[in-house]
Amino acid sequence: MEANTELIIRVGAALGIFSALALWEVLSPRRAMLIGRARRWPSNLGILVLDALLVRLLIPVAAVGVAVIAAQRGWGLLNITPWPAWLEALFGFLALDLVSGRVDREHPLRTWLLRRGDILRAAGREEEAKKNYREALAAIERLPEAHRNTRATVELQEKIRAALERSKH
Repeated sequence: MEANTELIIRVGAALGIFSALALWEVLSPRRAMLIGRARRWPSNLGILVLDALLVRLLIPVAAVGVAVIAAQRGWGLLNITPWPAWLEALFGFLALDLVSGRVDREHPLRTWLLRRGDILRAAGREEEAKKNYREALAAIERLPEAHRNTRATVELQEKIRAALERSKH
């Protein structure tokens, strides 16, 4: 799901729930109000905004803090492996990518075909480059429509078409 779509869904759900509860409070109050809505609602919404901002700021900072402590104390799988630092960094990067859900299982193939085409074109092997670009476009066309229409796939498709267009000249 795209970040903008997720944000729209989250904000829409929050506003919908808030509106429903506000309407419920107006139509069917459970007790007499000691503090009016005009004073209470801005305070509550302020707390909500402050909470959202703090979560966005503190969670990443806390994650980095825990990582630093783990490194200092030798905790974790990568601290006990005899692997070279470059391999540990690569493994850590791939593990984080997988955990965060950013790895599309077919996307690397299409990206690789684009990169390979760029390398072949730079080497002066235009026909092979065009073949790789076409294979990448064909791989995208074989995807289900929902996958073809994601922002990442559309952007990749545009890059491939632009590269194919450049290789024609």
